[in-house]
Amino acid sequence: MLAHYPQGRFALDRSNTNREAMACDSTVMFSPSDIDVDDGADPWWDSTWMRERHKFLKGVDGFGIDTVASLDFGLLWGANVNASLAAVWIIIEVFKDRGLLARVRGELEESKFQGSVDIPNLVSLPVLQSVYVETLRVRVEAVAIL
Repeated sequence: MLAHYPQGRFALDRSNTNREAMACDSTVMFSPSDIDVDDGADPWWDSTWMRERHKFLKGVDGFGIDTVASLDFGLLWGANVNASLAAVWIIIEVFKDRGLLARVRGELEESKFQGSVDIPNLVSLPVLQSVYVETLRVRVEAVAIL
């Protein structure tokens, strides 16, 4: 299909080339000493999950860096699509139920955010977390992506 759209093919190839370069750079530059002791993040792979994912994919027979780059592109695409849909459905579900809206607002007020988003605090809020998980379960189609 992309053969009929040369600009699309060029953009996809360029994206994969950039992902390949990033994966190569990350593999070469990464050092275990780069891992943050608090959250496991590092400046090359960002998260423990991405680091372990790449380690796993490198061990799959026939998976070259180009294949892994294509899988990364699919992962990023899927994550962006699902994140947007989840956010919209969370807003719809919370605002259509006044009781739930009051509980979410109360939970957020009690958490006393200091002008910035504190993700560990945010994911520890039980009502908000349950709305998020239920939205993913009911409203967002998920595809298993390595």
